[in-house]
Amino acid sequence: MRDDVPEEPHAPTDDLTPDLTPATASDLTVDLRGIPLGSLDDFWDAVAGPCGLPEWFGRNLDAWWDAIESRGISEVIDAHGTLVVRADAAGLFAPGRPEGARLASVFADASRARLEVERHG
Repeated sequence: MRDDVPEEPHAPTDDLTPDLTPATASDLTVDLRGIPLGSLDDFWDAVAGPCGLPEWFGRNLDAWWDAIESRGISEVIDAHGTLVVRADAAGLFAPGRPEGARLASVFADASRARLEVERHG
């Protein structure tokens, strides 16, 4: 950075805006705990904003794999080394839910994303 050029101030953020730090940052954490997630559509709706998913994002597991592992879909995800999604073990992620199990397996296979499911009780 040149000394004669002032650094631009950072815009204020709120709890719903992810920290858009440079690619040296390790994690982008999207905390969905407390948000009702009954279906994959609910999941896509919940992660679209914080993950910076474009309007044309496919909203399916193959598209999610491309976004979290292949990259090149979301500048927000790409700016971080690892995407961490936290969710409750309810609804989509309740035991015995095939949709949630398939989504969890995509995370399990990814090297740059992980799902943390919190079990209560």
